[in-house]
This record gives sequence, structure tokens and C-alpha cells, in this order.
Amino acid sequence: PCILLAAVLVLCLVPDDSRAVAPGTAEFIFFDVGQGDASLIRTESGCVLIDTGTNLSEDTLAASLEWLGVRRIDCLILTHAHEDHIGITTYTVGGLCLDVAVPFAEPQSAGNDNSLIVRVRFGETTFLYMGDAEAATEQVLLARLADGDFLDCDGLKLGHHGSDSSSGSAFLRAVSPRYAVASAGGGNSFGHPHARVLADLEALDCTCLRTDASGTVVLVSDGRTLRVGP
Repeated sequence: PCILLAAVLVLCLVPDDSRAVAPGTAEFIFFDVGQGDASLIRTESGCVLIDTGTNLSEDTLAASLEWLGVRRIDCLILTHAHEDHIGITTYTVGGLCLDVAVPFAEPQSAGNDNSLIVRVRFGETTFLYMGDAEAATEQVLLARLADGDFLDCDGLKLGHHGSDSSSGSAFLRAVSPRYAVASAGGGNSFGHPHARVLADLEALDCTCLRTDASGTVVLVSDGRTLRVGP
């Protein structure tokens, strides 16, 4: 077991057979937890939970995990210390490879730009989770990692719920996702996801899926392609 703060905590998981993941596939699930983040990635042999929503969404998350048959968790990643989330090291879990980036060399604060950045690989498909990272983090990632393949991903969990303070145009072009997910509460007072972000994604021919509009979002990978799940 290992712990990384903002944090990575390794435990263990087994799904119920009736709702088990199909062999050779991975599910990327983004729970509708209101104005917060809670994402599950699972294969037939492993499971990763990234962020856990707010205190108010505890029962919703617990019910969702129970419905899926999740009884144990292999890896829990808390991207930063805000109440709605609570160099690169690499972890492997059930056919998934997780590259975790810490953009700032030293902690600046417990703020959004201290979010861990997680890139998940399953076969040839990749998904980038931005926590609540904003423009400053995006600029660091562009400066340090633009020459590699870290930023070029099939899927993107938008930073800070799709806020205009995140997902800058240059950053979105570098990631060039096929799908983007905005985790936001219905009718939220912050205007998340922002119209500018949505327009930039549309210009990139990227499909944006929103928990505020459609509830829990599921994307499925067979190791080669990524598609919207049932």
C-alpha cells in the first residue's frame, strides 16, 4: 500500500459478477455528485476511484458503488485537499497504468493548482484527469510535457468542473480529446461548464458529456477505441 498527498491510497476491489466489466474492456465512470468530482475506472481485475464528491453526496456515491457491485477499491486518488475532492510517479492496477503528475515542485497552497494530474492508460486508449487544476497548472504542463505524449489523450475530465479559469484553448488543442467530461451540479450558480470551454471543445470536434445535463456519465474502452457506454 502507498499514500501520496494530495493523495494516492492503495487498497483493493472486486465487482459483483452481475455487473462485472466485460473481459478486455475498461469503464470510465463519472458519477453525478452535484458540484463535485467522483470518478471510477474499472476493469475485470481492478478498480480506481478518483475523488469522492462532497460530504452531501456521500450517500449518492455509496449507493452508486453498491449498485455497481464495488466492494473493495484498488486505488483511491484524492487530487487535492478541497472539500469537493479531498514530477510523475507511475502505478499499475488491473490492466490500467496510472501516470500521476505533480505540476509544482513545492506545495504552493491547498488550492486548485495543487491538484494531482492523473493520466490513465488502458491498451491504446488514454484519459486525462485534471482535478481542479487551472490555467497556471496547464501552462506548467504545456511547458514541461508538450513534447511527449502525456497530454495527447482520447478523453479529458475537464479541470475545475469546466470553469473558464481552466481548459484554456491552447491546452485543449494539445490534449485534442475525442471526449471531454464536465462534472458539475445541475443549475449551479458558477455557470459550470463555461460557454467558452464548450465552444472550444466543439471547434475541436470533441463531444462534451456533462453530469449536470445527463447524470452519471460512462465511457467504455476496448483497449483500442473509446465510446459512450450504456
